[in-house]
Amino acid sequence: GGKSFIALKAIESLRKPTVIFVTTRELISTWIEYLERFLDVSSQFIGIVGAGKREIKGITVATYASAVKYIDNFRGRFELAIFDEAHHVPAVTFKNVALKIDSLYRMALSATPKRRDGNEELLYALCGDLVFNMGYKELLELKLVAPIEKFETLFVNGEHEKLEKLVEILRENSGSKIIVFTQLLDTAKKVYNRLLLEGFNPLLLTGQVSGSKRKLAFQEFKRRKTVVMVTTTVLDEGITVPDADVAIIYEGSGEARQMIQRIGRVLGYAPCKTAKIFELIDASNPKERSAHYRRKWIKKLYLFPGLEKYIEEAKSCKDVKVEEGIMKYLKFMD
Repeated sequence: GGKSFIALKAIESLRKPTVIFVTTRELISTWIEYLERFLDVSSQFIGIVGAGKREIKGITVATYASAVKYIDNFRGRFELAIFDEAHHVPAVTFKNVALKIDSLYRMALSATPKRRDGNEELLYALCGDLVFNMGYKELLELKLVAPIEKFETLFVNGEHEKLEKLVEILRENSGSKIIVFTQLLDTAKKVYNRLLLEGFNPLLLTGQVSGSKRKLAFQEFKRRKTVVMVTTTVLDEGITVPDADVAIIYEGSGEARQMIQRIGRVLGYAPCKTAKIFELIDASNPKERSAHYRRKWIKKLYLFPGLEKYIEEAKSCKDVKVEEGIMKYLKFMD
């Protein structure tokens, strides 16, 4: 969390025509909300290219996929180009946008700029060198993320035991908003059906769910005090997810980026909030053991000496509004 506000600070400081490139139509809505809420820019002055729209204005939010089709319409129009989820820029479609846009000022945003193929060097060549990096501890200090109260890796033996352990964790954390992450559609359905039998009334969100049904699911997730959402890789990035307290990594790849993105889904700041992370690893499955081994170092990014102080502060319910934390953040950026 927080990278979007660095971009908002740049927009506010430069006051130049700006284009923001995003990966999904959901992020178009998120950026428009941020521009309205934090920079007081009316939606009537914000252009959209993507999601079935093509209207360019002084500040425009565009999906990469749509921008590459109409890139000539962008040339000569914008002095500041912001590349959200910029770790994708080295990919062909994204790269063509970055190569062909002629903006003098460029800003790339990513929680995970390093790529497994080492191609982040292309990202830096197209968007500029890495100039600012803020870690979890600094974000905690600014009250922009929640402290992680518990981060446990649990080893089980076989699929049956794994499902049993999942149900146990859910019962122990009743009263929480929980996201269960899987890798495969079949796994998500299997977990969902088991939780139905256990009486949890879960929500199921996969790539097969339409945008309108996804919106309804998110509304339900926000409305209910206690809720479990079972999902696949569809929520890993590119979609703004309602605030949750607990992330359960039931199944995942060994990719560091995926793990960091999934953890980030439950770190949104709220007064009195702490987050919990659980990894479930089937020790009898070589693929799961290997995936866990490749990503296990990530835990060290979040568990550091002195974390207890932030947990205690959160539990004492010192109410810091999100806007206050962001103002503190923007002051920090000056």
